[in-house]
Amino acid sequence: MTYRHLGDQEFKSLIGQGVHTALRKGVDSPESVRAWLAIDDLPKEAWDTVLQYVYDGLESIGVFLVRQEVTPKARERETEEPAA
Repeated sequence: MTYRHLGDQEFKSLIGQGVHTALRKGVDSPESVRAWLAIDDLPKEAWDTVLQYVYDGLESIGVFLVRQEVTPKARERETEEPAA
């Protein structure tokens, strides 16, 4: 298995998805609904700026996202039947 460092665009996309998912899961909460609506009302450029701030802040403390990539050999091992 290998890991690939995510570029800033993919990183920000995943952060945005994480925020969206977190708010959706908290949908029963009035605060969650208000936060989601406030983000939804933002111009795209403003939300992009927020995500850039998050990315920059995390990067400044050494936090990076990586994606696990399964090599063909590892995928082959996953599908092999265990020896009896």
